[in-house]
Amino acid sequence: MAELGFWGYRRADGRVGVRNHVAVISAMDLSNSVARKVCSLVRGLVPILPHFGRLLLGADAAQHVRTLVGVGANPNLFGALVVSLEPDSAARIATGLKEAGKPVEVLDVQGAGGSLHAAMAGARVAGKLMQQASVLRPEWCPLDAVTLGLKCGGSDTTSGLAANPVIGEVTDRVLAAGGSVLFSEQSELIGAEEALRERAVSRVAAEAILGAVSRMEELAFQHGVDVRGINPTPDNIAGGITTVEEKAFGSLAKSGTKPIQGVVPYAVAPPRPGLWLMDSSGPAIELMAGLAASGATVVLFSTGVGNPAGSPIAPTLRVTGHPTTATAWENIDFDASGVTLGNETVAEAGERLFHHLLRVLSGELTKCEVFGDEEFAISRLGETL
Repeated sequence: MAELGFWGYRRADGRVGVRNHVAVISAMDLSNSVARKVCSLVRGLVPILPHFGRLLLGADAAQHVRTLVGVGANPNLFGALVVSLEPDSAARIATGLKEAGKPVEVLDVQGAGGSLHAAMAGARVAGKLMQQASVLRPEWCPLDAVTLGLKCGGSDTTSGLAANPVIGEVTDRVLAAGGSVLFSEQSELIGAEEALRERAVSRVAAEAILGAVSRMEELAFQHGVDVRGINPTPDNIAGGITTVEEKAFGSLAKSGTKPIQGVVPYAVAPPRPGLWLMDSSGPAIELMAGLAASGATVVLFSTGVGNPAGSPIAPTLRVTGHPTTATAWENIDFDASGVTLGNETVAEAGERLFHHLLRVLSGELTKCEVFGDEEFAISRLGETL
């Protein structure tokens, strides 16, 4: 494993990115239109456009800022322009990015005299950041520099039989090389608690993992929902998933077989390499924002009946084990349906996916990047004032 690696971008803090983006980060929904205008004026910028951002309370306000800072600090970014309606909101995010060693500039829309003046000023600054980023050249990096994020969506029986076990093979290889892997969706792990307990690296880790799963179940009960009774969603049921346990073990398969180190909060980087559960709700767009903010440099996303979601920060490589989805969906990256049809073993498909991942790490575009299937949203915790 030692000789395996990829061409990546080493940052000032020692972390390695698999892309060299410059982002325009809107601090709030009121500045999204200006951020879009800036991106329309400078080729290649990545827009980060959150919903909400004004008058958030307590933990919601802290999570909003923490996620935007984490996304901006992701090693796939060279630097960022932070746009906000007023300077204080932008400064909170920019300060975090400066502490992470990122080149960062701030654009105050009100101070610029309106949205059009702000967009022109932002384009000048962002253009300079793009030129600075273009000077960097990738270097050969070991596989232990990778942080892999995992997600599934639009699952069916082929997800648990093929796509997720194939991803699990890659997960094990990244972990064996010393890398980091983040998985989540604990609402989809209900029913697999004993398997999670057995894989925990310690009693403390087991308690944290099971606590995160039970917290999500309790949250559902508080709103009158019996998760154990309805966990397979309508598209899951249509795809042949029948029980909460079937869905849970199918979802867990993508995490491989290695010990689970513990739990990290949403949008928080793990303290050391290894396999970690990120405490998050399940919807794809907000979960992938949390993964990117936790440092994920690439995402493996399994789907059965199809799901077009992707991250604007972490290249999202979509995997399916469904023969029809593999041919009908142009934005599927990897076809694991040979496992479903009995023409290929999980290990053989895992070997193919691993080498596909290495190519993506070194710059090969995913279908999400080609077709622009990239969205961004931050999980909400409560009401807005």
